[in-house]
Amino acid sequence: MVSTESLLRVDEERITSEEINKLTPFQIFSILASSFLLLLFFYLVFRFITKHDFHGFFVFLTIIMSCVFMGLSSDPDGKAKRRINAARQEKLTGLMNGLPDFISSQVFANEKHDTAIAIDDQSNKLCIIDSEIRVFSSSDILELELVEDDVQLTRTTRGSQVGGAIVGSVLAGGVGAVIGGLSGQKTTSNDKVKRVYLKLMVNDIKRPNVTVDFLNEKKEILKKDKKAIDASNKANHWYGVLSVLIKRG
Repeated sequence: MVSTESLLRVDEERITSEEINKLTPFQIFSILASSFLLLLFFYLVFRFITKHDFHGFFVFLTIIMSCVFMGLSSDPDGKAKRRINAARQEKLTGLMNGLPDFISSQVFANEKHDTAIAIDDQSNKLCIIDSEIRVFSSSDILELELVEDDVQLTRTTRGSQVGGAIVGSVLAGGVGAVIGGLSGQKTTSNDKVKRVYLKLMVNDIKRPNVTVDFLNEKKEILKKDKKAIDASNKANHWYGVLSVLIKRG
């Protein structure tokens, strides 16, 4: 049975556990103390608002801020996240460096780091990394779609290009897009978005369809949020890059 586990995966649980185990008794105490005093702070704020009780308010405020800063300075989750991101980048770099006759000029890995794409601008090749590493020439990229919440915004196919809405305006919260054909009568939301992704069809009988997420949230977020804007910019950029690659083929 073919493995479906991403080659980009790192042992996040082990890294997080190692950071927690590194905590000294004082660091553990400071985290617990800051958590307790933060709750006490909210209680005092509540008393101040409802009963105008100033007693001990500023004293506890000073203590709380000190403990919070101590807690943040020993935050194991923050250190674990930095180590995980570094491990992910190291693994991606190692995989890319191990490719023969492929020199990456641009690389993108999604937020979950289970899929990455890269192009070699000189040899006009596309590399896709998920559960395996596959390299395609530009002529092997058959179709490319930019999709928002399962609505096709625009599409490029070999030999022709079909334009949908102006993607930047749609993702930035302008008008909704109504796309025919594949998406029927679906429309994009005017001001919220949940998922933005590229959908590729490549010349591979076993695995012709590839999805690359730029935004994949459990709940909708506003299109004007920084995360949505960043996703829009990256999706537009890579749609353009891969469209050029298709035309070169």
